[in-house]
Amino acid sequence: MIQPVKVVAVTQSDPFFTGRFFEAFLAESTSGPVRLLEIVLLRNFNQSRLALARRFLKFYGPVDMTRLVGRYAASRRAPPLPGPSPPLPEP
Repeated sequence: MIQPVKVVAVTQSDPFFTGRFFEAFLAESTSGPVRLLEIVLLRNFNQSRLALARRFLKFYGPVDMTRLVGRYAASRRAPPLPGPSPPLPEP
């Protein structure tokens, strides 16, 4: 029997990426020997929201930043992902 690969996912909380990534990852991981033990969410860039907004404005410019804020607002209105769960027991 193949031993499962134990995975601890460490990522930043990103409303555009995190949910979609884990939907795809979890769907694919059921077909292989992968066991997700835990998901650790870190703060984005280890900055305040205001500092992050300034960084994005400088990077994207005002028009694309406005679009990004709209996408962010829409994602915040979407149903939340399930909260943290305790680690899975060893088989």
